[in-house]
Amino acid sequence: QALGPALYLRGWARARAGDPVAGHADLLAGVAVDEQLGMRRGRTGVLLYAADGLQCAGRWADAQDQIDAAFSLAERTGERMYLPDLWLLRARAALGQGEQARALSALNECLREAGEQGALPSCLKGKGGRGGSTPTPPAYAYQMWTRSSGGR
Repeated sequence: QALGPALYLRGWARARAGDPVAGHADLLAGVAVDEQLGMRRGRTGVLLYAADGLQCAGRWADAQDQIDAAFSLAERTGERMYLPDLWLLRARAALGQGEQARALSALNECLREAGEQGALPSCLKGKGGRGGSTPTPPAYAYQMWTRSSGGR
């Protein structure tokens, strides 16, 4: 039962380490193993890893297809855990395709969803009064993110 997750996590790691084609193949092999066993666990996250790997290869349209599939699955299953990450990948895909307005819109949705889940990453939180924190304005977060990611 662990072979499926092992393959798709290895695939994601391979894609992030510079071999996105082989990594994507591993991801798909892990999904196939899970399907043979009738497992449906964390499929939204697997699609997220697949999209991330495709983005590493510069395959923006293919990555967008995986992101769309993940959003569709999350809607059908009610699984919201990966939604902030999916919105962030959607923003990165938009930047990869030169669509800055769409990227900013996706980043706004990322921040909104993460805020609703109480899952804003610390790098997107500003200092509020008396030790509290308030979300960084989305436009500023977008500028910081595009600078740190090289616009990818």
